[in-house]
Amino acid sequence: TEDQRTIFYTALYHTLIHPSVWQDVNGDYRGLDNKVYNSKTFTYHSIFSLWDTHRATHPLYTILCPEKVPDFINGFIDDFEKAGHLPVWNFPGNETWCMIGNHSIPVIADAYLKGIKGFDAEKALNAMIKTVNRDTFGLKAYREKGYIPADTEGESVSKTLEYAYDDYCIAMMAKAMKKDDIYKEYIQRSQNWKNIFNPKTGFFQAKINETFVEPFDPREVNHHFTEGNAWQYAFSVQHDMDGLIQMLGGKEQFEAKLDEFFNSESKTTGRDQVDITGLIGQYAHGNEPSHHIGYLYNYVRKSAKTEYLLHQIIDNFYKNAPDGLIGNEDCGQMSAWYVLSAMGQYPVNPCYQKYSSFQNGVCFFDKIKIDAGKQVFNYDKKAIDLANFGWIEKNDGIDSIGDYHFDIHGHRMHDDIVPIPFILKGTKLFKDKQQIELACADTTAAIYFTTDGSDPRLSGVKYTEPIEIKENKTIKFVAKHSSIYGDPSKIATATFKKIVKDKTITLKNAPAPQYSGGASDALVDGEYGIEQWQLGGWQGFEGVDLEAVVDLGREKDFNSIILNCVEDQNAWIFSPAEIQFYTSHDGKKFELLSTQQSILKPNTEGAHIRRLGIEKKGKARYIKLIAKPQNPIPAWHKGAGGKGWIFADEIIID
Repeated sequence: TEDQRTIFYTALYHTLIHPSVWQDVNGDYRGLDNKVYNSKTFTYHSIFSLWDTHRATHPLYTILCPEKVPDFINGFIDDFEKAGHLPVWNFPGNETWCMIGNHSIPVIADAYLKGIKGFDAEKALNAMIKTVNRDTFGLKAYREKGYIPADTEGESVSKTLEYAYDDYCIAMMAKAMKKDDIYKEYIQRSQNWKNIFNPKTGFFQAKINETFVEPFDPREVNHHFTEGNAWQYAFSVQHDMDGLIQMLGGKEQFEAKLDEFFNSESKTTGRDQVDITGLIGQYAHGNEPSHHIGYLYNYVRKSAKTEYLLHQIIDNFYKNAPDGLIGNEDCGQMSAWYVLSAMGQYPVNPCYQKYSSFQNGVCFFDKIKIDAGKQVFNYDKKAIDLANFGWIEKNDGIDSIGDYHFDIHGHRMHDDIVPIPFILKGTKLFKDKQQIELACADTTAAIYFTTDGSDPRLSGVKYTEPIEIKENKTIKFVAKHSSIYGDPSKIATATFKKIVKDKTITLKNAPAPQYSGGASDALVDGEYGIEQWQLGGWQGFEGVDLEAVVDLGREKDFNSIILNCVEDQNAWIFSPAEIQFYTSHDGKKFELLSTQQSILKPNTEGAHIRRLGIEKKGKARYIKLIAKPQNPIPAWHKGAGGKGWIFADEIIID
């Protein structure tokens, strides 16, 4: 129809607005080190929304304008030489760091694997390796532990998954360049996604102290994910769908999980995330982490379900109207999805040598002609397949896409890993004694542990029953397979601290689920939150009083009562407007001891710990504290009129 053609060509136009030339006509450009350089050998571009565009926009460029791709990559290499890292989100001529991953890497590897020339592959591979071996943004923990613990880095689940994908891309390029040692190292690293898979829930989850964080709601949008929730990242293993299908229990279970994903209630919990739009169940077409998921039914030979979903998405989320897109265009990714999908093709894995890895969808046009440089290709609706470009064999409807090797027993060989085991039962802080239970996502693996600090790979005891601890203890443990599987997992290390719990607490209002502090008694457990509130540990209350009653167990003298808070006005987190302190001897009748009010002043310098309270002697068994939020938020703040947060961790009674 005329509407379909208008939408298609509008989308095509959008995909070609960025990246933009960032260079004068004489070849001058400003590098990432803020100095002016001159290039006559390539045209420097900027505005690379790579977290978004590596998925479909850049693979589309390899078809429509392969002659421009070397300019992009030469610019990436130039950025590395000027700044010491490949670009993450380059805008204009500056690094913004506003998204996660290192997704110039799949763009480079995809171009190399498809035979696009015009850049120095050795320099590019070196830049890729050095970029992922920095110590920033959780990369150090990722390398050392095989995943990013949630108490060391925000958005730890998303970062672990995306770093694993970048590692896969490095492995594929290294393999094509016949650098086998690099290939083996990075293909194993690409399996790190397994280290955050919780077999109990079937989701990727945040871990602290080798324990999956509770409570868990897969619909919850929180600081463990980037612009999404556990549902929207449940299928973010684009490079190893075989492995994910196996981890979920097989093709039937995989299909059932997809069915649940697309048929769940279209509602998220937790914080409000404006990017999550275009919902079909928990699928969010308005944001990029969901973009490949509609095609995953092809992996279990249920293409009719893929076709049904594509019709839903294309018919409902792309309109010939000023507000015709369901989400943020993100420098062409939203439209690139449409262009490729309307042509009947989509790259679930956007870094793969074979164009036949593009997944078949539904071609919306009777005829398509692609002018790719000197060649013109025509298809009709029945024959649409990028294999017709003559670049690769025709897609035969294979179930899987990957580059993993199997032995005669069906085990994946040197490219696989044994997942890191985890704490199934046991808390970091305990009273008296507790039983620690260990588990592994690979239930056929044996677990070995030590409690004396030694290496469990060398001197570990085989785990057969819960481990009882009665004092402070550090448990180190690994999972091992028979020699067929090769190396054991990375070492998991969990510490347990025995505490004197002489206080109990009752809260009138529960904290927000995504800011629970990790335990119901987090405000009296002796552990203190740090300024990086995004890592958890704090209890957060939005727009409601923090009202707590602390039972000291018996009548006690006290000298002071302090509420330990964090303030970050950039995140709508403020010191309480007022705190009321009460005492009681019976827990029923409370007397007001003191009231402290705070005058809020503008402060945009980040997060700060605030200790608010009173120095006053008294005697009581029960102490009640009522902290009132800044409601409404003052007129001078960018959130004026909204609800303020209180973030607290520990009521300190001396």
